[in-house]
Amino acid sequence: MNALCSKAVFMEICIDISNSQYRALRCPYLKQLLPCHQGRPAIRIVENLFMETLVIPWNFAFPQGELILEISENPRLSLVIINQLRRLCPGCRITANLGCGLKKRGYSTTELVAACAGKRIIKPAEGYMLVLNSNAVTEHQLNALCSKAVHMEICITITNSQFKQFYCPYLQELRPCLPGSPAIKIVNNILFEHLHIPPTTIYPEGDLIIEVSGNPRLSPNQIYALKQWCSQCTITLGSSTHSLAQRQCKLEARWYKGKEIVQICAGAQIIKPHKGFPLMVSSTEVTETEINNLCSNAVFMEICILIANSDFTRLRCPHLQEIRPCLPERPAIKLVGNLFLKELFIPMTVRYPEKAYIFEINENPLLSLRIIEWLRVKCRHCVITANLGCDLQSRTYTEKQLVAACAGKRIIRPAAGYVLMLSSTTTTEAEMNAMCSKAIYMEICIDITRSQYTALRCPYLKVLKACMPGKPAIRIVDNYRFQILEIPASLRFPVSQQIIEFSGNPLMSITIITQLKKMCPHCRISANLGKFL
Repeated sequence: MNALCSKAVFMEICIDISNSQYRALRCPYLKQLLPCHQGRPAIRIVENLFMETLVIPWNFAFPQGELILEISENPRLSLVIINQLRRLCPGCRITANLGCGLKKRGYSTTELVAACAGKRIIKPAEGYMLVLNSNAVTEHQLNALCSKAVHMEICITITNSQFKQFYCPYLQELRPCLPGSPAIKIVNNILFEHLHIPPTTIYPEGDLIIEVSGNPRLSPNQIYALKQWCSQCTITLGSSTHSLAQRQCKLEARWYKGKEIVQICAGAQIIKPHKGFPLMVSSTEVTETEINNLCSNAVFMEICILIANSDFTRLRCPHLQEIRPCLPERPAIKLVGNLFLKELFIPMTVRYPEKAYIFEINENPLLSLRIIEWLRVKCRHCVITANLGCDLQSRTYTEKQLVAACAGKRIIRPAAGYVLMLSSTTTTEAEMNAMCSKAIYMEICIDITRSQYTALRCPYLKVLKACMPGKPAIRIVDNYRFQILEIPASLRFPVSQQIIEFSGNPLMSITIITQLKKMCPHCRISANLGKFL
């Protein structure tokens, strides 16, 4: 299918991709699209659990009034793509299947279970979570919600209840509401006797997707089958109650370096200092593995953890019940400027002293918006930002507003479901360079074409991503005065993306051209006015 589309500029066709294992459809050069029959969509993409990429130029032509696209029930397809297609064809059938069709983003448990009952795709709106607890829903409601579901992104907790069974007979993919949380937790239910999840159901690799314990009527055969499905998950017949004899980290009344703390306290359940000797651990002193080992079994911590400007990818404290800062004026957990941090797991039930300054979190662009929003609710007085849209309050803004807001910012990233696009036709060279001057992470599309620009300088840039699949993040074409493109050679970007397009800039040094080509061998980079290298 992708070979068919790979070079096409005109198609009169009906493409139907339904209930498939397809991951992508790419028609990068398409200029005009017509359906094979009136009334039928030219491209229909429906009920594909793994479809995550659709590349179609946003300026392709099609007959106005035609139902040219039908797209629904593709849970991995980016909301950015969905919104762009909706704007392109307002009359087409294009849905993101978020929140089970509820129009508003916030809803009660009753509204949620009613709306999601019998739905195939159960997925929240971007930045929100679906959380259900047996103390707020009936057994019948929970089973109705799961009765037809093939994809769920949710956290379901069944604890200390009278529930007897939970069936998800058609489930093909299960994801938790938050990275690191179990999607299904069934603990201490004396009557519970049956859980049905197909053994072929997939879940994110490495996730502890399910927790089952303390359900005495659940048969050993079911426990065995669940363990086969998720070998690393907590799945037992016994009680989930933790031993009261919790292991305390053995510390003396003296100052400890971070390296000493992670070595002495790794695996401990109680991590508490002697009075007057606060515990502080920094990513400059310890490795990612060491800091996660420190947190791995902790149920109580009185500490200050600082992870700043690091290459750390995760921080997991899966058993934490209570956390306190090492000093009143310092956060217990500070995560700042970590471009690759994408997982933070702290149980939703964690306790901390009222009004304590427990979290400081910003400039971590890969950290899920769901985690950010949950932490904001958990600690309303803490300093927690998602760094979206350069902190513009509105989700839609002009290019002038954008460049003004982003000038001097380190993280330049759009609000969820939106894109950042800048053009030399509406943005001056000074504005463009001011925006790029301090940026270390950008998720954007910059187009400098047929302009009087002489330079684009992004001296501190570490990570660059395009605003959408199929478009270059930086396109510099046919600028007869352009001489300087400053991007660090250590720049990181998705290896599959043609992150830069560069041609027709005759004053540009062949040395810089060669360096760019070396940095991105598969990108469309041409020396001056010649053909692509």
